[in-house]
Amino acid sequence: MKRQIIAFLSLFGLVVCLSVAYVLIPSPKQNNEDKSSIVNAKIEDATSLYYEMMSLERESYYLSIKNEHTNILISQESTIEEKANALKKIEELNKIQNLEKGLQNALKTINFPHSFVQINDNEVNIIVENKNPSKKDAAIIFTEATTYLEDENLEIVVEFHS
Repeated sequence: MKRQIIAFLSLFGLVVCLSVAYVLIPSPKQNNEDKSSIVNAKIEDATSLYYEMMSLERESYYLSIKNEHTNILISQESTIEEKANALKKIEELNKIQNLEKGLQNALKTINFPHSFVQINDNEVNIIVENKNPSKKDAAIIFTEATTYLEDENLEIVVEFHS
């Protein structure tokens, strides 16, 4: 249930951020003299923005969890066992963050510049931008993830977005 709430809040936050960005971007000024001409506007590819927003939301989520555990560490009311568990959780989060960032960089080296990696328990979710996905691409990504993570107990899920 918590995962669903977190996923909902993350997507809701993304929608809000994109909506605010859409409202704040100024519209191109039209020339009043020639209204019959076609306006050529360059539309930037939103792909990188999509992956950046997902990464920022993930980082924000990790930061909030780290802050919770840091508060336990600095609290005088916390027991030694609670502090040890909090420190262990922070170290685990740091390890997961490093693995996610490293795998994203590894995917960039094999020509998948836009990707998002999230590790949850025993599952690795990889979202990759690919306009023409194939089984070969999925196998390449799967092999790279398996090689990089060096953990055979992880379930790897590859998802393509165009």
